[in-house]
Amino acid sequence: MADEKPNIYSDRFSGKRVLVTGGSRGIGAAIARRLGAEGALVAICYRTRSFEAEQIAQAIVDNGGQAFTIQVDLEKSGSAQQMLEAWDETTRSLVGDNRLDALVNCAGITSAAPLTEIFEHAYDRIMAINTKAPLFVSAEGAKRMYQGGRIVTIGSGAATQPGSLNGAYGMSKAALLAMTRSLAVELGPHGITANVVAPGYTKTDNTAHMLSVPDFAEKVKRVTARDRLGMPEDVAALVCWLASDDSGWVTGQWIEASGGYKMVPPI
Repeated sequence: MADEKPNIYSDRFSGKRVLVTGGSRGIGAAIARRLGAEGALVAICYRTRSFEAEQIAQAIVDNGGQAFTIQVDLEKSGSAQQMLEAWDETTRSLVGDNRLDALVNCAGITSAAPLTEIFEHAYDRIMAINTKAPLFVSAEGAKRMYQGGRIVTIGSGAATQPGSLNGAYGMSKAALLAMTRSLAVELGPHGITANVVAPGYTKTDNTAHMLSVPDFAEKVKRVTARDRLGMPEDVAALVCWLASDDSGWVTGQWIEASGGYKMVPPI
């Protein structure tokens, strides 16, 4: 079965400003591209992939949109404030103020060690990027959501489906549900929603080592209701809906974008 191509709604984000962390590749890149195609001014935040980030931003501009890039290392203390100050400076020069309408927390790293063997510095790095950064980026971002807004954070099925090498990663992603529900309650009176999107197995650089193994990929498809692997665009479609005005009555939720992974009995 051929992969579907999600519909693009060209004016859905007209006049809106959105910041995407981890926007230079994979799911983050798909989100940034779609937001740009749907009319948003997009800030594409990245750590090291400047070429890819600039390419995405330039493609959005070439198609009549607005986009710029921000380099930031979210592992470092104070990085959230640094990133949003860069947002302030650029948006004020482009559109006259620093209003933020939606924030997508997509930056993240994976673990590759059992919990009983992981080094403390590796654990600290995972928690800093996957859990601490989304909290402080969201707190800084919310200060700029003067007209209400949307916070969408990328979770993972690893939060509830542990594996032998992803324990710390699963812990970091599980914490995002508590964070998101607290943000939903704290920020709801200000017209701000907060939700988590948990992708299933999706074809990205991070999953290539697994999904390039034919037997493994087939096993995943066999237990997935849609009988295929996910694409970054599949996840972007849901994220962009949650970042839009239409999702205003949805908040504090953990929503899977997995094609029904593990819904089909393995036997």
